[in-house]
Amino acid sequence: MLLVTKVSKRYATSSAALFSGITLKVAAGESLAIMGASGCGKSTLLNIIAGLVTSDSGSVVIDGQETSGLAESLRDAFRAAHIGMVFQQFNLIDCLSVVDNITLPARYLKRPYQQRLALLLQSMGLEHKQNSAIGDLSGGEQQRVAIARALIHSPKLILADEPTGNLDEATSDTVADCLFSLAKSHGAALVVVTHAKEIAARADRAVVIKHGQLEPLTNL
Repeated sequence: MLLVTKVSKRYATSSAALFSGITLKVAAGESLAIMGASGCGKSTLLNIIAGLVTSDSGSVVIDGQETSGLAESLRDAFRAAHIGMVFQQFNLIDCLSVVDNITLPARYLKRPYQQRLALLLQSMGLEHKQNSAIGDLSGGEQQRVAIARALIHSPKLILADEPTGNLDEATSDTVADCLFSLAKSHGAALVVVTHAKEIAARADRAVVIKHGQLEPLTNL
């Protein structure tokens, strides 16, 4: 599903490498956690996979499509159609209801969503909140809306950047349960950037960016 091969990125202000020659593979239905110290390049790597940032070298292939060489407009279109993204800051639209936030990607792509919406609302425990304003939700509820939005258009790949970073421990557990279980049940590959070992331990595999290289992480 996802194949990253020898991807490198240098700091914009110097010739030093942020990371170099990173290679990873994630299959459909598999989850991978990426850890590392602040500033090691975790989020940059995730953004390269998403096509939001270009690498200095290497390639990214998603569902058989090499995306790193695409023009920006084509990368944007591919991301909208094939990737679901979950952010630490939620990135919801306050003037839209819960349902309108969740269904926005599917409506943009003109894909049917009613059956999938009902399933996601039930799975996320949001049925009674579906017509609520975003500002009336707790942080955990908002992040569950964000996860449902990332899944509504049946993406092949889900990318989550510190998805529980703004949540307390109990709420983080609930949100992580939703993210990992739904990604797997929907057959999507999941890549999660996190600083929390408790979240990384839920993934099928975990790696760490250390000294610009990717290493397996087994002592969670």
